[in-house]
Amino acid sequence: MEPMQWLLVTLAITLIFVVFAINPMQAATDEAVSQNAYLQVRRIASVINLVASAPDGTTYSIDMPMQKCRLLITKNFVKLDVKGFKETSETYGLISPTGIQDNFEYDCNGRSIKVIKDNGVRFEG
Repeated sequence: MEPMQWLLVTLAITLIFVVFAINPMQAATDEAVSQNAYLQVRRIASVINLVASAPDGTTYSIDMPMQKCRLLITKNFVKLDVKGFKETSETYGLISPTGIQDNFEYDCNGRSIKVIKDNGVRFEG
């Protein structure tokens, strides 16, 4: 075969591979994002529960993932919304009473949250 024919055959095979491989890769990425949100919301809730039962003056810093997400912390639950190819939302309850003073909303993007025990639990971010 001539070089141009090899190029066309190689290009056609590559194009077929790319077309059929994109959907499984998106599904795998969505599953990874979902599992990460599942673990992150439970990790954040466990830190809040630990700090709530600790003595005043206790602080803990939580590093957030480098992705677009929105965190909501209330007196009863922690909710994490993550945006990948599709939006994933995970919610996990807190042990009552946590002593959370105010609801806390936070945009992640790799920053950290400081959990502070000071006559209740408060957050800085």
